[in-house]
Amino acid sequence: MNDEKNDFALVPRPTGALEKAESGAKRVLSGMVKDTLALVKQGTLSILIGGFSGNRWSSLFQILIESQWKNQYSINVSTEQDVAGMIQRAERQPFDLFLLNTPEQNNLKPYETSLADLKNKHGKPIIVWGTEVCRPAGADFYLNWPTWVEDLLKAVTIHLNEPRYTLNESEGVSTLSSAGARPRRIIVLDDEPMLADLYQEMLIPWFKHVVIRSFANGDDAWREISGASPDLLITDRGHIGMGYDEILARLSEQKKEYPVFVISGFTNEEMDKLVNGYKDRGLDVTLLAKPFGLDEFYWQLLTHLGLSDHVLSTLRQ
Repeated sequence: MNDEKNDFALVPRPTGALEKAESGAKRVLSGMVKDTLALVKQGTLSILIGGFSGNRWSSLFQILIESQWKNQYSINVSTEQDVAGMIQRAERQPFDLFLLNTPEQNNLKPYETSLADLKNKHGKPIIVWGTEVCRPAGADFYLNWPTWVEDLLKAVTIHLNEPRYTLNESEGVSTLSSAGARPRRIIVLDDEPMLADLYQEMLIPWFKHVVIRSFANGDDAWREISGASPDLLITDRGHIGMGYDEILARLSEQKKEYPVFVISGFTNEEMDKLVNGYKDRGLDVTLLAKPFGLDEFYWQLLTHLGLSDHVLSTLRQ
């Protein structure tokens, strides 16, 4: 017994040696954690997008998809200018799904031929930004106005074959409505009823629960704003009642932090200077010059409201 004790006697180590051993153990543990986290992700979701001008749309699509699946997948997005470029790119590397913009209606036939080519060669889902009058044959899903956000997430859900979305009215139907969160409040000030309606149509796809109030008179809008701060104020440059510049001045004095979009078809150096002056004072104000694209408007929403955190997380199937 005494021999056994001597054989297994522990020799005290210097403190420095102990610290080195602990440091090594930490490195091993750190590596194990990284390996475990890597296993959490099931794989890579590769998407090829084509036919959209610039890269704003591809970035928007990517952010929307990441908002739902970034913990399960590493999401990679590639872009090409047209379908021909997409076909060539798909020959060089594999993709899990394709997302295309719709062409002019008079170019629909060759477009449909290209869709068939993609489908026959690769057998992957094809999502198309379609309209009621232009829905090319060969697509598996259509993104349609104004439900395109929901349509996109549903299409990817079906492709991933995940029973991810269920409807439970008692628990709420979105991240935004869960945990007692109130609906977003948006104020639109524009004396053109058609434009006010258009802004509403552009805003609705992003929210499951939102209250949008439109005003043609700056005084009426200011009374509404003074009663309760909105999450977003959209104002045109010219309307009756309190002007946009006075509204910006008052918001700046009150140190309001919610974003303001000033939309105008007429911009000049003086107007830029005025808006930038309030921005320098801490007001979250953005000048959008008409005409602007949907992608620009949505990008500003995403940038200023952090919509990737609140985009629909539970959809009606």
